[in-house]
Amino acid sequence: MKVLKYIFQFILAAIVLASILPHLFPDFWLTDIFSHFKLQYVIILVLILLPYALVSVRRKLLPVILIIIIIIWNASFIVPLYIQNRTITENSGSSLSILSMNLLASNTNYSEALELIREKDPDIIILLELSPQWNLEIEKLYTSYPFQLMHPQTNNFGIGILSRIPLMAKVSNLGKGFPPSIFGKLQVNGHPLSLLATHPVPPVSQEKFKFRNMQLEEISRLSNAQTGNFILVGDLNTSSFSSHFQNLIKKGDLKDSRNGWGIATSWPSDLFILRTTLDHILYKGEMQVITRTTEKNIGSDHLPVYMQIGF
Repeated sequence: MKVLKYIFQFILAAIVLASILPHLFPDFWLTDIFSHFKLQYVIILVLILLPYALVSVRRKLLPVILIIIIIIWNASFIVPLYIQNRTITENSGSSLSILSMNLLASNTNYSEALELIREKDPDIIILLELSPQWNLEIEKLYTSYPFQLMHPQTNNFGIGILSRIPLMAKVSNLGKGFPPSIFGKLQVNGHPLSLLATHPVPPVSQEKFKFRNMQLEEISRLSNAQTGNFILVGDLNTSSFSSHFQNLIKKGDLKDSRNGWGIATSWPSDLFILRTTLDHILYKGEMQVITRTTEKNIGSDHLPVYMQIGF
């Protein structure tokens, strides 16, 4: 019984630290990583709450109360994604469907990706980690998507966009030397729309963490410069639980397309127990989300993201 109690105490202490440190030290890369797994913290704490209560009830209630507080604290970041009001817009023709796919440059499962595209039949396809070989495979779609801008690279930061709708687009490093993004403008049944597809670097060191955050700051400034409808799509290499993501939302005056649709975890695709949300679609303007989902595994370490939005 003592061993079990010590195990519970260790788990509780670890989760308390992992829950709080990202908010006390948001500018350190390692503590920020801890912020991404709030769903896992809630599940673990719920599982240990009853046995811990049985062990502690005769002696101390404080640990039980602490568990409940930390559950509520972490859940407060998750529950709004499920309970926020969502307005369902009838598909009257003034709508746009987007499929965002982090292909994984080393992935060779081309048929699965092409099959998903045919199944979802989106108006716009965003492609991340677009390698030269993936670019050759995607050329098969050009007849269905006559408007394209493809920027394949041999690293993990190739990017591309395909559209059925006339599109003016350019590759941009946002003026700061960041990995390439694509900025485009189009009209959906007379509704002007700006769109940014982007893929910041993963924050695997303090230097790259700062570089990612600088790109998020630049994106928020670009969003503020857009006076009409604007959509941001990409693998942002951060979950919505990070303070830096929250700053992007606030400073960029953006809405999370998941609001009312759930957490929609996307990475790592093959490890459900650790999965969090790195792939996002954010927006602002006179639009309402019709549907928002993550899709089947295409062999990448990220699940594709699909959204239909109405005007």
